[in-house]
Amino acid sequence: DLSNNRIGCLNVDIFKGLTNLVKLNLSANIFSSLAQGTFDSLVALKSLEFQTPYLLCDCSLRWLLRWVRERGVAVKDTRCSYPRSLQGQLTTGVKPETLNCDAPLELPSFLLTPAQRQVVFQGDSLPFQCQASFVAEDMQVLWYQDGR
Repeated sequence: DLSNNRIGCLNVDIFKGLTNLVKLNLSANIFSSLAQGTFDSLVALKSLEFQTPYLLCDCSLRWLLRWVRERGVAVKDTRCSYPRSLQGQLTTGVKPETLNCDAPLELPSFLLTPAQRQVVFQGDSLPFQCQASFVAEDMQVLWYQDGR
């Protein structure tokens, strides 16, 4: 059970060597997509759950639908979060032809540079940069310094 661990990215070889794993729960993490081949080494897998609040159901998820069907893996409680047209739909019920990458990106992703803790001496400057891929009308980007 790897749920609720704030996992943001899964490398293709992350499950290498876990050939006897039967059940995998990756829910409530923060990744939005799964690279093709992520689960290939899990030859005994029978149950998979990967619901995240950021799950993007686009063309990059087609491989997974095919893989689940070919391997007979049961996918539990996993729904699309984006795009809005597929929001709330079970991933196993989505038709592959509706998974496209032509629409504008709706997934709100933010990048703050620098992302790690920095040591700065008094008088030095530390520039920050924030990039957002999508900002909806009901979203705000606010900067705070010392809680204000």
